[in-house]
Amino acid sequence: MEEKNWPALLILVIIALTVGGNILVILAVSLEKKLQNATNFFLRSLAVADMLVGILVMPVSLINILYAFRGGGGGTAAAVVVTLGPPLPPPRHPPPHISWFSFTPPRLVLHQEDEEEEEEEEEEEEERGAATHYAWPLPSTLCPIWIYLDVLFSTASIMHLCAISLDRYVAIRNPIEHSRFNSRTKAMLKIAAVWTISI
Repeated sequence: MEEKNWPALLILVIIALTVGGNILVILAVSLEKKLQNATNFFLRSLAVADMLVGILVMPVSLINILYAFRGGGGGTAAAVVVTLGPPLPPPRHPPPHISWFSFTPPRLVLHQEDEEEEEEEEEEEEERGAATHYAWPLPSTLCPIWIYLDVLFSTASIMHLCAISLDRYVAIRNPIEHSRFNSRTKAMLKIAAVWTISI
């Protein structure tokens, strides 16, 4: 009986809920005129950022999990041991803001545990036809793009939450001025600023 990949199923459910829920928020704010105010424009933009995470970032994570599960599931791990080697020497001319007392991280040295075990594992690996190490399953040009999109949309979500919190603080602190100067155009400019900062 084959082993079930429960993390992939969980991520698939999360992707569906993320995309579906944020689409509902976008539709609600866009179609219902009573919901079209400055605060809800921020919420709609936040929903767009989260929906893009669900469409462009999370499926690639799912592919990574499925690929790692298929390639390494049920097999023996590679016989590589990580040990700490001697620290790297300090630079000849350190930058002025770095002190000589700063911590120098130790260099990692990889060595094989046993050559015979390694040969046996390679033979088993060839027989199974599956790699025991992880590799990026998609074209290599997509890896930095995926990382960029992940950071971009995650940062945009955080910045939207900060902007919404600041907007609510101002609305509570100065409600009259907030209602007077909180127009649709200014809300759109704030949203554009949030996306610009995120990029």
